[in-house]
Amino acid sequence: IINRELLKEEEDYDFHVGQIQKEKEISKLCNSEYTVKLIKEFETEKNIVFEKEYCDLDLKEYLFQNGPLCAKMESKNNLEIFRQIIIDIAKGLKSIHEKGVVHRNIKPHNIYLNMDQKIVKRAKIGDFSSAIYIKEINDSQPMGTILYTAPEIVKNLDYSEKCDLWSVGLTLFEIY
Repeated sequence: IINRELLKEEEDYDFHVGQIQKEKEISKLCNSEYTVKLIKEFETEKNIVFEKEYCDLDLKEYLFQNGPLCAKMESKNNLEIFRQIIIDIAKGLKSIHEKGVVHRNIKPHNIYLNMDQKIVKRAKIGDFSSAIYIKEINDSQPMGTILYTAPEIVKNLDYSEKCDLWSVGLTLFEIY
């Protein structure tokens, strides 16, 4: 839910409105079983609302509740959870890149989990607010969460969709 009044207080209102429209467009385009689906979007007098697929929790919350997986990696279950998350993120990223999109903000907060009695059934990439079309990279402002952002983006150098791999690597290290 995006509050219109708070949005109007932003310094660069037009930029933010454009980003919201782009997020909606990219969310629809990147629809796959490995991404959080945008079910519908609508506007009210006070808000812009994105209704998205329900997921049980994000990866950051899962790690907060369960700790890093390496501490219990001797457990076959933890090894399977780790493997499942890696495979799902890779498939999600492949799907996004094949659609001509770079996510630019892969991190545990943006990986959502569907669970079945404390067992991870599917990890999905969500939050396309920093995403951009690969063809528009050179015309865009750097975005993402600094701790997970590839060095070339931070240094304002040329980059490609491969910058998402840096973020995935940091995310996997954090899981481990």
